[in-house]
Amino acid sequence: MTKRDQAKIAFTNAKNTVRYSPVLSQFVHVHAQNLTCGDGKFEALSSDSKVQDGLNPSCAIIDEYHAHKTDELLNVIASGMGAREQPLIFIITTAGHELSNPCHEEYERVCKMLEGARGYENDGYLGIIYELDKGDDPANERNWVKANPNLDVPGALSTDELRKALKDARQKSTGMAEFLTKRMDVWINNAETWIDDQHWSRCIRRFSEKKLPGLRCWGAIDLSKTTDFTAWTLYFLLGNGKMYAKHRFYIPRDMIEARMKTDTYLIEKWVRDGYITATPGETVDYAFMFEDIRKDADIYDIQEIAYDRNLSSLIIAPLSDSFNMVEFNQGIAYMSEPSKAWEKAVTEGRITDNNPVMRWMVSCATIRTDPNDNIKVVKPPFTKSSRRIDGVITSIMAMNRLEVARGEQLREEQMDIGSLIF
Repeated sequence: MTKRDQAKIAFTNAKNTVRYSPVLSQFVHVHAQNLTCGDGKFEALSSDSKVQDGLNPSCAIIDEYHAHKTDELLNVIASGMGAREQPLIFIITTAGHELSNPCHEEYERVCKMLEGARGYENDGYLGIIYELDKGDDPANERNWVKANPNLDVPGALSTDELRKALKDARQKSTGMAEFLTKRMDVWINNAETWIDDQHWSRCIRRFSEKKLPGLRCWGAIDLSKTTDFTAWTLYFLLGNGKMYAKHRFYIPRDMIEARMKTDTYLIEKWVRDGYITATPGETVDYAFMFEDIRKDADIYDIQEIAYDRNLSSLIIAPLSDSFNMVEFNQGIAYMSEPSKAWEKAVTEGRITDNNPVMRWMVSCATIRTDPNDNIKVVKPPFTKSSRRIDGVITSIMAMNRLEVARGEQLREEQMDIGSLIF
């Protein structure tokens, strides 16, 4: 549970079951804060509880796991069950809007188990998922039973209730997102997200980076100090309009713990897996990025490096002697067309990008528009947790420089052909 009031829902249901059962009432005693039976007790525990450590449970029910920002409570409970002979954990949840939280990771894990994926065999885990299939029309009533197996069973959700919920959802700006997650158990990005995860999933495909050495590529840098990520992105031209994206992200090591609480609990894992470089201290040490850029230059044919004016003096001097540095205007009028072009490339599946940090950052990105229909990628306002979009910005910049170079090359080739014809 995330809050004690939410945790009490399962507790209240258990308490009422005992009260209405003559048999259970003989053995289980009902109290205001718990149920007791011999030396055992059943009580509500929220994730903000200060008494998590030291638990020794035989059974735990984790309700609405999609609302948990970290897996801390689940880990505490699981580790506390080590001395029990037959411990049991129930995880009950609908889908949600946060693709970087532990529940979505658990969902993907269970999907792999049910698909029989190699390495995910686990006889001690029973996974059951009720959801729409991909491509199902959520407005088609024949599909509703897939996500609601007790549909129209007495005492459960009825078709009439779902019809009303769908009608209400269509009348609200974010209603369909809520309908899909709560009623159809479909995982979606935040309702304001610019690029949906289903579109981004087209970019996630197998690719061997052994093919990259010697290839032409275009880079982009987005700098930070403490809050955002520092990002270094390379876009490779693969042919037939296809591109491959390679990213390096940097954060201060001393800020990891705080960022796991505000950004995503996966940061520490991404550091261990090598997707993020943690530099010493409380601010990003750009020397680590400079070293990576120079190492990349020994392997790849870096044509240009685009950069934002923000903190540009810190990177121009160390890099301008060795690289073609291109200032990239971040104004909405200038960023609009490159952003729209990147979105089109994503939705058409012309980009391969397997970096999990990027998947999270894409889910964080929203857009701002002006009266001229220009767009700019921004963080969503008024969110409780921090959102990071640095890799999205560098991707737009790097791909734009690649496309500009392709356009110039095409014009040169057309001029050469024209001169031959003449």
